[in-house]
Amino acid sequence: MIEALRLQFEWRDGSIHLKSAHPVAKRAPAGDVAERVTPTIGIELELRDAERAIYRRQVGTLFPDSHEVQTGDPARPFARHPRSKPYTVEIIVPAMPKATRLVVTERRTARRGKAAMAAHDIVHVNEALKIGDGDTPRQGRQ
Repeated sequence: MIEALRLQFEWRDGSIHLKSAHPVAKRAPAGDVAERVTPTIGIELELRDAERAIYRRQVGTLFPDSHEVQTGDPARPFARHPRSKPYTVEIIVPAMPKATRLVVTERRTARRGKAAMAAHDIVHVNEALKIGDGDTPRQGRQ
């Protein structure tokens, strides 16, 4: 019995792309509240039935655009450095027969000088959910 899908994403040059979707015999983490009251800052994954969200989950910490590096300076031993190489992230979501669309949206605030500007949305993925490998369940990591 297929209980979940493994979605594999690639982060490259500041944007996120869906590489594949495969069925797995695992349990998926619970989603967030389907109807949000206020938009949150960060990256959010949604499975949709047409235009209605049927599963939603915050996944912002999985797609960092920088990483921590050692500086060699005892006064400031660590610093953040922008990522330059592509990397992949796998996310397990429930296999929902009604889910026809996958949307990954990032909501961020921009800064101009020291003043924060209004938050805006960046849609990284908005496409039909296509499942590969037929109905063959696969095991593996999340």
